[in-house]
Amino acid sequence: ASLPQGNMEYIGEGDCVDKIGRRLQGLQKLGCTPDDAAWECLSLPPGGCAGVGVTARGRFQGLCYLFVTEDQEKDEDLKKRGWIRYLAPAGQELAPAGAEIASVDGTAD
Repeated sequence: ASLPQGNMEYIGEGDCVDKIGRRLQGLQKLGCTPDDAAWECLSLPPGGCAGVGVTARGRFQGLCYLFVTEDQEKDEDLKKRGWIRYLAPAGQELAPAGAEIASVDGTAD
């Protein structure tokens, strides 16, 4: 197997959101390290992952996010490794498929 190629940039703290403030679609996993999340993201085909989010401290420490559009085949493969698709919090909606991270909202936890 070949090693994943690519790079990641630090954007900031808080939820990763699109240009109008909606959280990106994706999967989450508890007990995950930043390296684990980056590996999963970079292992996907180019354009398959818009980035990762990592909760480095606080009450949700170890919770990671992969910003990927829903795809049954890809989701099933990731679910085998402990990732689950997340839903928008009540009263909110997620960004549409293919949205990119525009900024972070500064949310503290």
